[in-house]
Amino acid sequence: MGSRLSSPGPQQRRFAAYMQGLADAAGHADRHAPLKSYCTGWLLPGERKSVEPMAARVAPDKVRRMHQSLHLLVADAPWNDEQMLSAVRRYVLPTTQKHGETHPTWFAIYRRRRDYHQCVGTGEATPTGPAAKARPWSHPKRLQRNPTHQPVAVKQLALALPPSAWKDIGWRPGSQGTLRSRFAAVRVRPAHRDEKRTEPRPEEWLLIEWPKEASEPTKYWLSNLPATTSLKSLVKLAKHRWIIERDYEELKQELGLGHYEGRSWRGFHHHTTLCIAAYGFLISERNRFSPSVRVGHLGLSAPELPPDFRPRGSPRPSRTT
Repeated sequence: MGSRLSSPGPQQRRFAAYMQGLADAAGHADRHAPLKSYCTGWLLPGERKSVEPMAARVAPDKVRRMHQSLHLLVADAPWNDEQMLSAVRRYVLPTTQKHGETHPTWFAIYRRRRDYHQCVGTGEATPTGPAAKARPWSHPKRLQRNPTHQPVAVKQLALALPPSAWKDIGWRPGSQGTLRSRFAAVRVRPAHRDEKRTEPRPEEWLLIEWPKEASEPTKYWLSNLPATTSLKSLVKLAKHRWIIERDYEELKQELGLGHYEGRSWRGFHHHTTLCIAAYGFLISERNRFSPSVRVGHLGLSAPELPPDFRPRGSPRPSRTT
């Protein structure tokens, strides 16, 4: 493969086992070696992590051949992104749960299917109807509103809640102690443009934050988590956004999420999936040892780049006499 772990030992075995799990998800045996090379390339030091520079890092003595192999894996091979991400979760999530984390990081919730649980911020004017009172109206084809059956803005609903609805909830440690605020949650049906529908929307949670020092509620979220979900669980998911943003920045800055140079739908999604897969190993090592573990500190090393290697599009060094 042209690269190796600098010191053989437990980390080397973990990396090899992780790569084997991903290789199995990739299917055909011809994809195994380029898959391992691609993920290794993500975790090596280097500013540019598109296919050609990674090929030069993992195989400096056969850059063109490696470049072609990695390109075919990402742009053309018909392996399944969902199966690959499932393999990532199976390996990584147990390491996060050992340290008390209850929702996966960005790589683990990458899918965009509607049947996945989520919590989405919304504005104070979002119209909703109480879940217990929401029902189809009399029109045979479309829902109708009348003076006694009108949606209300989430802010109006929040202000009408009794004091007993508000609970003090902490969601994670901060630099000055546990981060806390007041929250309430009610079951509602989103009512935006529902007059164009024939059936009401499904029930969802409306989560509301109203800090004690604030004169009115400050934030609102809609979530499709089950009706049995606790208020604390709703709050932790809603406040998970900072972790997602942190992960997204690391994916861009350290692993090269935005360095894809192709134009195909399959290539872009394969590239993104493999970037998340490589990040999964970084997250698992971070959970085993230290949150400060970063790309370049994993013990991965590679041969020196050929002295005359220049990625396509980069300027040639100026000649001197």
